[in-house]
Amino acid sequence: MISAGNDIVSIAAINTVRTKQPAFYKKILSETEITQHKAAYAEIIPFEIYVWLLWSIKESAYKYLQSLNPELIFSPTRFVVSDLCEPKRQLTESFGSSQLEGIGLDNESAWTGLITCGNNILYSQSVLYPDVIHSIVYHGNTFKNIYWGIKTITNTSSANQSATVRAFILDKLNSLFSIKLQVDKSRHGFPVISNGQNKMQLPVSLSHHEHFIGYSFYYDGSF
Repeated sequence: MISAGNDIVSIAAINTVRTKQPAFYKKILSETEITQHKAAYAEIIPFEIYVWLLWSIKESAYKYLQSLNPELIFSPTRFVVSDLCEPKRQLTESFGSSQLEGIGLDNESAWTGLITCGNNILYSQSVLYPDVIHSIVYHGNTFKNIYWGIKTITNTSSANQSATVRAFILDKLNSLFSIKLQVDKSRHGFPVISNGQNKMQLPVSLSHHEHFIGYSFYYDGSF
């Protein structure tokens, strides 16, 4: 089964000055994407936010493709984001200390985009709050079977981020299945779901940054 890649960015952690330096952003953005901001998005979204929005989309795309091609190496400029469309409704209130989970994103408030990497064409949806960016990438442009969650935590140590995001997604998975599950790592490092004995064919995507954690996975009711 195929998952849905996700990534999360805490906007408070962005170094605005560094992000605007060509030596930094040219490692993330292609020349086409730089031109796109100047031509179409400069009055809509600050450049530093644009950089990290595209980073979150590219990282999500990489996580998606890595589950299919474990040998894939992440090179951000090889993942080209195009057809980026702003939402009809901007999210003006901070995410704050909320916890949100859902199936599919609200098209009214989600940025959408197209990602090309080699012969792969993927689709993205991103929510952009004043304090956090959360992106999801999938191979189809319909996200109706994509489960996702965003949550804040207080302890931002690496160990707690890892443990808490796993507990977060397990709470959701255990509500869907009648067997006890756990999150393991594949031999290539990406997360897989296990029942303690046999690996289950349900890839998941986990992310964390500062005091935000997030997950996504595809599930259509069959197993």
